[in-house]
Amino acid sequence: MGDSQSPSPPSARRGS
Repeated sequence: MGDSQSPSPPSARRGS
């Protein structure tokens, strides 16, 4: 997974 619906902050959801 990672950035599913986060185009602006992709580093925020990077991993699970």
